[in-house]
This record gives sequence, C-alpha cells and structure tokens, in this order.
Amino acid sequence: MLNDIYQAIKAQLNDPTDDLDGNARTGTDKTVEWYNVQYEGVMIHDDGFFIEFLNKLDFEGVSKELRRAPVKIRLHCYSKALQTHDGITDASVEAHETLALKAKALLDGHTPANGSCSRVTFSGWQHWHRWKGWMVTFIDFEAKKSL
Repeated sequence: MLNDIYQAIKAQLNDPTDDLDGNARTGTDKTVEWYNVQYEGVMIHDDGFFIEFLNKLDFEGVSKELRRAPVKIRLHCYSKALQTHDGITDASVEAHETLALKAKALLDGHTPANGSCSRVTFSGWQHWHRWKGWMVTFIDFEAKKSL
C-alpha cells in the first residue's frame, strides 16, 4: 500500500530531469532506503536518505467509489558527523544542510507520476547536529492516498 509512494519518492530524489520551470537539475545520487531503525545497527553509507511513513492510513469515504487517507512522510537526511576536538566542522554541516535543502526542493510540490498519492507538500523541518554519530535532518511532507 505504501511501497508505490516509497518508489516514487526514491525515483524523484535521484531522477536527473528538468524542474517545473524547465531548468535542468540533477538528483541527489544518494542511497535511498525504507526507514527500519538503521541508526541502531551498522550504517553502510556515509550519507543518504531514509523514508519513513509516520502514521497508519485511516481512510475516509469521499464518495461511494473513493476513499482517501492522509499520508505523513518523513525523509531522514543523514550524514556521518566527523568530529574534531572543536566539534563538527562547518564544512560538514554546510554539506549536510545543502543535501537536505536539495531533497526538500526535489520533493516539495512533486506529484508522483505513478499516481500513488496526491502532491507531496513540505510541512516541517527538524535538525540534530549530532545524533548517535550522525547529523540528521527530518524533512516532513504530507500527501493524500486514494483508493
């Protein structure tokens, strides 16, 4: 039920196509995985994304033939937090923030071509500079799933 949304977001994050204004853009070229509490285990990549679906799907009847549910999507943007005696370097923080902002721009307003859900809309941002050895930014989005 959610895999089609996951696949559409994953493709959008790494698809080198034109934006809505016809400007060439590139995807992030980073690993994108379904979130499964990876921070607790061994992390393989130095940076990338996890996609998490925050709530269960509660469908409401819109008509006799259509049911719809809000979908809350959290994109985890993570980067290895290389620490010096002074803390995390400014360059590392800047690179992480640039990656997170690029992902936000790629997804905000995107309507998956596979028809898996309505337009994805940015709804929140939360950042930790060091969490279990990683810089992590949560980028939240909302959409609607129809049946």
